[in-house]
Amino acid sequence: MALDGITIRNLSKELDFSLAGGQIQKIYQPDSQNLYFVIRKNGIEYPLVYSESMPFSHLRICQGETPLNPETPSSFCMLLRKYLIGGRIGEIKQIDWDRIIEITVDYQNGSKISSTRIIVELTGRLTNFIVVNHEGMILDALHRIPAHKNLYRTILPNQKYHSPPPQEKCPPDDFEVNRMANSFFQLNGSQSIAKALQDRFNGFGPDFIAEILFQAQIAKNAIVNELSHESLENILSILQKKITQLLTLPAPHYYLSLLGNSSKVSPIQYDHFSDYSIISTQTISEAIEKLSEASSKSFGPKKMWLDLIDKELKRLF
Repeated sequence: MALDGITIRNLSKELDFSLAGGQIQKIYQPDSQNLYFVIRKNGIEYPLVYSESMPFSHLRICQGETPLNPETPSSFCMLLRKYLIGGRIGEIKQIDWDRIIEITVDYQNGSKISSTRIIVELTGRLTNFIVVNHEGMILDALHRIPAHKNLYRTILPNQKYHSPPPQEKCPPDDFEVNRMANSFFQLNGSQSIAKALQDRFNGFGPDFIAEILFQAQIAKNAIVNELSHESLENILSILQKKITQLLTLPAPHYYLSLLGNSSKVSPIQYDHFSDYSIISTQTISEAIEKLSEASSKSFGPKKMWLDLIDKELKRLF
């Protein structure tokens, strides 16, 4: 599974709270799918990990051991050290409820303060780690994408950075229930309610939508035009209340639902799951780390390498 926009919203806030103001002191690249940063803040070192390996692409503050530092760093690692070491984390934020996290790194440029941006796109098989200068030009990316692989945008050094195509969806924290219900009947009447919700709102993964419909006691395949206006308003009210809770709770718990390769991490508990082992943690980073450990034990090295091979084949073809 991939982290959905709602979980990434909470993750970006968690990372910003812990790391903003900290100085990047060390950068390692243990292998082709992982980056490791040591960020020092108020006398404490925070290891920040970017990973594309199991269980899914993510950022997290690592609690485990420091990875081995290769004797010969990669060219990408050398570029990261050149532009980022010594810089201070200015802000970590999510972009428009999407699965994109932007990290601003401030550094002294003569008498001025300039900023380099790290764009972390946690978008499934197109996941990438991109470094952009203060003029919006790409310095480099973990995965370079030439024009013949993507007609919409290239990800190459000295090219202007362009965000992924906009999805034209409604932010889940800004809508009026009655007006939205009316628009559903007009624009999404022939769709299933599950697909309609995913098409209209940014940030929702299928599991979150399934949980909202479970609480509303509505089947996922129910057609919008077959629902009463009252039923649709109830679904949207439950959704609105859940989003408000997620944005206002000072320290939400994060839930792991463990079941083989269907394991989840979420800021809400999914009551519609059955036969799952659910674990509550205080941070998303801790939840991801526990899930990574559980996945490694469940699948072992063979499954890990099969996943890596499959990911590389999808990237190439």
